[in-house]
Amino acid sequence: MDFELVHTLRIPKDEYFDVVLSDDFVRWVKEKMKQDERKVLRFEEKEGVIFRTIRSEKNLGAKAQRHFKVPNFVMDEILEIRKADGRYTWEYVPNIGNNRFSAKGTGAIEPC
Repeated sequence: MDFELVHTLRIPKDEYFDVVLSDDFVRWVKEKMKQDERKVLRFEEKEGVIFRTIRSEKNLGAKAQRHFKVPNFVMDEILEIRKADGRYTWEYVPNIGNNRFSAKGTGAIEPC
């Protein structure tokens, strides 16, 4: 299944990546998503491309732990960002169900 998703954020285009790559934004997402843990595993820039991986964790309830055979749901968010043209690729890699679920795509930051 393919789909298109458009987000409208009221942030000046030239400030977008500074905002969403900040530690404050990582903390804000953790709080809003009620995650137990959210941390940046990788953040490096090579030849104008930012490589960033964030790991989010959420403790599972007892019933879900028995079903999935793991104590936590873990999701790695893998991003490659080209700030110069506002384009990026993303992929979500879960620790469970990855043989049934995949999510990846491309995006672009454009002025409204």
